[in-house]
Amino acid sequence: MTEKQINTRLKSAAISLTNFIKASYGAGGGRGKRKGGSKKSRKANTSKPGNPPNVDTGLLRAATSYSYSDGPGRGKVGSAADTVNGVSRPERENVVRIGHNTSYGMVLEFGTKDQSILPRPHLRRGFDLHKAVMKKIIEQGGVGIRAARAAVKEEKAAASIRSVKK
Repeated sequence: MTEKQINTRLKSAAISLTNFIKASYGAGGGRGKRKGGSKKSRKANTSKPGNPPNVDTGLLRAATSYSYSDGPGRGKVGSAADTVNGVSRPERENVVRIGHNTSYGMVLEFGTKDQSILPRPHLRRGFDLHKAVMKKIIEQGGVGIRAARAAVKEEKAAASIRSVKK
């Protein structure tokens, strides 16, 4: 596999994961506590702890992006990473970073020490849930994201059928 193919596959996997994480943010629906004290104040879109955060202003979703490096000192930044969220470029080659640079993103991801805000993991959870699809994209190269998802789904179905037969 050539260096260019590796970079293309890594970038495809990064785009796929970034989009998956963004899609995981909930719509909310105003089920949480009221912000402020007036009757006109809107309800916060709080999610349940353990679930990805709900969208309130859209800033976290807009700030979620990726960056990758295709060689020493040749970092490339995808999406809005260099203007909106400042995901730093990797120092080594063939490395991808997914993240955001919001003041509250990591608080939502890990919660607070005093547990006044419980974790609402979205980056780690997204990675864990999307790992098999990213692996397919990297291994098979030219396969599209939809095809990779379908292949992973088929493999899981086949594995569950094998486990039932045992």
